[in-house]
Amino acid sequence: MYAARADNNQKDITSKLAKIPGLSQFDVHRQPGFCDKIIGYRGINYLIEIKSKNGKLSESQKEFHGNWNGKIHVVYSFEEILIILGILIK
Repeated sequence: MYAARADNNQKDITSKLAKIPGLSQFDVHRQPGFCDKIIGYRGINYLIEIKSKNGKLSESQKEFHGNWNGKIHVVYSFEEILIILGILIK
């Protein structure tokens, strides 16, 4: 049985995202290799892989990312998600 483990910053990020008006999120981190979260914001869907500070992609994640014909954002902080969404400017 596959038991996905969420990175230690995922709960905090999920909580902060819930406070953004007009944003929807769905956790999918239990799917082998798939990203941690799908975010919908301003009509665009974002596939987000959340990693802790020194986190690395697992082999199944590397395989999925390599075969996916779309963009998957690997992030290490809430602020990085805000930049991707265009809410925060670098």
